[in-house]
Amino acid sequence: MKYVLLAIVFLALGYAISMFFPPATVGLDGLQGEIDQYLSPQTEDPAAQPVTSADFISYPQDSFLTESDFLSVPGTVKPLGFRIGVPLDVSAADTLIERLQTLLPAARSRYVTGNEKQAVVVIGDNFSDRDDATKALRDLQPLIKERIQIIYLPDCVVANQADAEGFICAPPPPEETPTDSVPAT
Repeated sequence: MKYVLLAIVFLALGYAISMFFPPATVGLDGLQGEIDQYLSPQTEDPAAQPVTSADFISYPQDSFLTESDFLSVPGTVKPLGFRIGVPLDVSAADTLIERLQTLLPAARSRYVTGNEKQAVVVIGDNFSDRDDATKALRDLQPLIKERIQIIYLPDCVVANQADAEGFICAPPPPEETPTDSVPAT
């Protein structure tokens, strides 16, 4: 109750001071002009370029995972797995996978963070039931120092076909362009 009374006293004091000392006498007369300018409708600056879709980085579908790939639409059934640790670089991910070999099957996949940085994420195991995944999580977490998170596995992880560099969810192979062969005369 005393805080409410204290707030009312300071509010009344602030209004009383503003009546006796207008903003012009305190040196804040330009403040209202700046506020009006800020709140007025802005005309488009010809130097400002509109943002196009070409300004954003795009990756081939199913080549780099994002955070949204580990989620599922409610009502759809998807297999579950583990995401081990945070996004890493390639050598740190390989070291982590070697440490995990005796505990669970793990693979590395290309990953794009929220700020468009490329990294590698380690994904392990495959469960069809959340109860099984939760039980395995409770058994494994004390043995592994990295945080283990239950995720929904994207289709490319379930397929688990590694590319030549050893990553799952590889980009599609490049399209072959027909070569123009000139017949010899």
